[in-house]
Amino acid sequence: MMAWRLCRERYAKLDGIGAARVGGRWNPAGLPMVYLSTSDALVVLEVRVHLRRYIPDTFVFVTVDIPAELILPVEGFASLAEDWRDNLAFTQAVGHRFIREGEAAVLSVPSRLVPVGRNLLINPDHPDFPQIVIHPAKRFEWDERLWEGLRVALSDSS
Repeated sequence: MMAWRLCRERYAKLDGIGAARVGGRWNPAGLPMVYLSTSDALVVLEVRVHLRRYIPDTFVFVTVDIPAELILPVEGFASLAEDWRDNLAFTQAVGHRFIREGEAAVLSVPSRLVPVGRNLLINPDHPDFPQIVIHPAKRFEWDERLWEGLRVALSDSS
C-alpha cells in the first residue's frame, strides 16, 4: 500500500522521534510513532490543520510503500468509542496498546478530519519495520491559498 508523510526534513527518516517529543492524536508523549495518510491530499490537510499563521518552507513529502500484511485495521484491534474524535485520552490509549502489544507494524485508523479517510500509524521499533520502503524525500511547496482564509479572518478580527 502506498502512503504519504508530510513533515520537516529532520523527521523524514520515520523514526517517530517527533511524535514522541510532543505526543499526538494516537500516542502519548514519550512513545515513538510515525503518522502517515493513505492519500497525498489527506496528509496535506492533516498537517495544515496544525500549522497556524505562517507558511512553512522546510517541509518534505515522503512516499512510503507498506506491505499490506503489515497493516492492522483499528476495527480489528480495538472498538472505537463513539466520541473517539474528541477523546484524546482514549485514542492515545489505543495507540499505546498498539505499540505495547506489537501485533502489527502498522495500525490503520480513521482520520479525525475526514473519518472516511485513513491514517496509518507506524511502530518504528516493530521487527517488521525494515519491510517498509521509504522513498527519498522531496521538497514540498505549499500553495499559499491554504492560508488565505486565515489572513482574512485575522484582518477581520482586528
